[in-house]
Amino acid sequence: MNVNFKQYVFYQIELIAVHFDNCDISNTELIESIIQCTHFSSTKLFGTNFAQSSMMDVLFTRCFANYSSFNYTSLKKLVFTRLL
Repeated sequence: MNVNFKQYVFYQIELIAVHFDNCDISNTELIESIIQCTHFSSTKLFGTNFAQSSMMDVLFTRCFANYSSFNYTSLKKLVFTRLL
């Protein structure tokens, strides 16, 4: 999926078995969301806020994730590789 959700606000969204490839999700709010079996590849996540979310089996590969926030997020089986 090649999408641009730059500066959007999502509240309690569920992302299950999604592959974000070469997307821009910078400064997006994903508050109290459920993110499972998801792959972020070559995706811009500058300042993305995952606060109070649940993340399980999530892979971040070659992503730009500076200033991203995971405050009070439940993290299980996350893998970060080659962050830029």
